[in-house]
Amino acid sequence: DYGCQNNSCLGPAVQSNQNQNKTEPQDTCTAGCFSVTNFNYDPPGNECKIAYLNGEYVTIKNKCSYSCDLTGWSISDEKDHTYLFLSFKLNADAEFTLYSCAGMDSASQLYWNSPFYPCKAIWNNNKYTLYLKNQNGEVIFSQSYY
Repeated sequence: DYGCQNNSCLGPAVQSNQNQNKTEPQDTCTAGCFSVTNFNYDPPGNECKIAYLNGEYVTIKNKCSYSCDLTGWSISDEKDHTYLFLSFKLNADAEFTLYSCAGMDSASQLYWNSPFYPCKAIWNNNKYTLYLKNQNGEVIFSQSYY
């Protein structure tokens, strides 16, 4: 059950000590921490009109048992439209919704305040990919829809 080393079997105490020597800290937020619980990329109405833009959003959940500090992280699309998390911590088992429109940020609702012209919509209505990148620009998690 615990593996073998140098022709002898390891007991639980030896195994747990080995696990403590992992190269990745237990609270590192990896792809396994994140899931998209709702992706409303094609809301009713014309989301290029401000009145309908509130309907375009994505909801992301932290599935890990620890908080993820997303400060300096970003969400982007295939065209490199980028939302930067200035200061944001996603608690364990919590989720946030990122709206394409303008608004006031809270712990669970963030607003892209899309500056794109002439249409402020971010997500294509039929096929696209969302990328969650860490502060080094490395893709940690992605979600596509078709």
